Amino acid sequence: FDKLCFDPGTKWGYTDGGANWLADCLTLAFGQDLKTLMFERVFDPLGITESDLTWRKNAYRPETIEGMTRCEFGAGIHPNVRAMAKIGYLYLRRGLINDQQILPESFVDAVRQPVAGVEGLAVENWTTWGSVGASNHYGLLWWNNADGSVAGVPEDAYWSFGLHDSLILVIPSLDVVASRAGSD
Repeated sequence: FDKLCFDPGTKWGYTDGGANWLADCLTLAFGQDLKTLMFERVFDPLGITESDLTWRKNAYRPETIEGMTRCEFGAGIHPNVRAMAKIGYLYLRRGLINDQQILPESFVDAVRQPVAGVEGLAVENWTTWGSVGASNHYGLLWWNNADGSVAGVPEDAYWSFGLHDSLILVIPSLDVVASRAGSD
């Protein structure tokens, strides 16, 4: 485990570490490797195949956790634009695809809002969103414009913004999903 960078609740900082700890928690909670779990529960129902994404081997941590393959969420999954659009569509439809509730509606609603207790925290080592307050716009692995401070972007818009400027944008009021597989 990494050294604590600041006391919880005192600052906001972006790191892949949190997403990778989440991956470990899901692996342990479900008792199977995360790649298998994600295909069974999310990707297969969305029509995302193994040829639509690559999931690199764990680059920074031990290969297994309690005997199970350890996968990364943070910077570890590289989907094509089609797979990204399908994930965005899942969120646009509030977790419901083909009469199957894949994600709880309450979770999808939560990603669209700042996280209580995090809003307004000082931003640590982050310049991209520093001018509008990253702590006011990030939660549950998605960015949002719930406060309307990002000019020209609808307040209900939210987006996943990943490695190399890859993007999944969801705008419910316009019934729009857009995706971009970036290379910076």
